[in-house]
Amino acid sequence: MIKCEVTCCGVISRSAEVKENKETQEKFLTFKMKYPVKDRSGETKELEISVSMPGDKGQAQLYTSGRRVRVSGTLYLRKRKDTIFFNLRNTGGDILANSKDEDSLEGTMEFTGKIGKKGVDEKNDRKGNPYKAFSAYSSEKTDGDKREFIWCRFLYFDPKPEGEDFLKAEGSVECKGDLRLGVFKDAISLECILKEVNEWVLPEKKEAE
Repeated sequence: MIKCEVTCCGVISRSAEVKENKETQEKFLTFKMKYPVKDRSGETKELEISVSMPGDKGQAQLYTSGRRVRVSGTLYLRKRKDTIFFNLRNTGGDILANSKDEDSLEGTMEFTGKIGKKGVDEKNDRKGNPYKAFSAYSSEKTDGDKREFIWCRFLYFDPKPEGEDFLKAEGSVECKGDLRLGVFKDAISLECILKEVNEWVLPEKKEAE
């Protein structure tokens, strides 16, 4: 599971459309916005985010291609056929932004998954302070029994001296921290500056009665 609470400022790339919730019949709006993600060399790759928010036909005309918006809400990540989709559900009210507002994306991440087989690297920063770094993946079932995996790189700058033996290769972890986006091999990459990490204990399957 990967869930993020973010505020993103960017430009609408596809005008709003009205859709209807099949279960509740409530109307809502959907549109796409773009946000430029920079890599370490300064090159950028545009991230397309699908936004959903309460609204109707009358409000849809406010959210047209080219307008700048600032959206606050819950960001969900889903992967299908090697493509990660970013879906942002607006929970922050009015989203129209000033044309002079700069592109930005800030927020926090909640993650549950497993550390990769390479395990955890123990390093020191420029001031000699120890920190840990590792990559972990979250998985979910898609069609049938097929599973998709989303990887994230974690940087842990305040590791505990003991009591975190679960931080090892293929260890299950529950992580919370600050979300960072980057570009790796021409694809959007995820990074998280850890604020909290715990062992993730999978719930036991109930035996059939």
